[in-house]
Amino acid sequence: MLLYRARTMSIIRKFSSRPNRMEESDDDMLFSNDNIESTHVPKSNTPFRRAVRVLWRIFSYSTICLFGYTYYQYKTNKDYMTQALMYPTFIKAVKWTDDTILGIKSLMVDPPLDKLLPDLPKMPPGYPSPKTLVLDLKGTILSTEYKFGQGYVIMKRPGLTEFLNKMSQMYEVVILCEEETMFMSQLTESLDPNHRIFSARMGRECLCYRDGEFVKDLKYLNRDLKNVVILEKSPKMIRLQEDNAILLPEFNGDKEDKYLIEIIPFLEHLVKDRIQDVREEIKKYGHSETGKKYLERLQKIRDSIVLKQNQGFGRLLVRKPQQTAIADASTGQTPKPPA
Repeated sequence: MLLYRARTMSIIRKFSSRPNRMEESDDDMLFSNDNIESTHVPKSNTPFRRAVRVLWRIFSYSTICLFGYTYYQYKTNKDYMTQALMYPTFIKAVKWTDDTILGIKSLMVDPPLDKLLPDLPKMPPGYPSPKTLVLDLKGTILSTEYKFGQGYVIMKRPGLTEFLNKMSQMYEVVILCEEETMFMSQLTESLDPNHRIFSARMGRECLCYRDGEFVKDLKYLNRDLKNVVILEKSPKMIRLQEDNAILLPEFNGDKEDKYLIEIIPFLEHLVKDRIQDVREEIKKYGHSETGKKYLERLQKIRDSIVLKQNQGFGRLLVRKPQQTAIADASTGQTPKPPA
């Protein structure tokens, strides 16, 4: 037993006293790598690679300059396309680049669809195409106010319920507003929970971005503009089609407001009298206080008719009250009529 232990201890001492071959090999490897790195010349510094890099830069810059010149001529001189037969490849590239740029720009500043409303069905002969009434929300037909603990409180413009009920029977009523779609949906749901009044509901995503501002472009509605009427509070929002606009003062919760009630007869007149072009009729009465001016004109027509009836032969048609003579019972004489 003692002999076995002594032999084991001698083997352990032998291995512990042996130098570490792995460390020596690693040191040798590191030393050899240092020598290699010190004597290695990078490939990027060779004359051949420097020449290739210079030629590549010259080719790239020349291509960019030629492409830029071709694109500039394409945008400024339309006749250049027929003369530049020497650069057919660049012409194709320029067209593709221009279409791509316009597509990205259109995605950012124009509505997502060219036709925001579906096509109208064909009408039978003798029936006019229905007219479209475009409404703005906040500040035009309603107002919102935030109250702590209650959230947003909606205040309808006086006469709004009557206005919507009548207009939905004569017009294709469409909402087009500058509010975001989520907030707009909450407002319209409170006005039309059964989806019977509004044919379409469109928010800010369906507006155009021009000169740093959102504007409404009615040509994207897919409707003939001679049959489109829009109620708006801001002239800037409808500056692209001012002839179609009826401007209303901004509504801030005034309970004595009567603008919606005053505009109903004029809008009924556009449909019942089958006005061919609503823009000409709006221009006749002006874009502001249109309903009030229309009612004043109707009153003048009624007054002139009454005046004509009371003049000339119309005066003979008006019956005078008959004077009845009653005989005096005591004298038996008929009293004379008063002078």
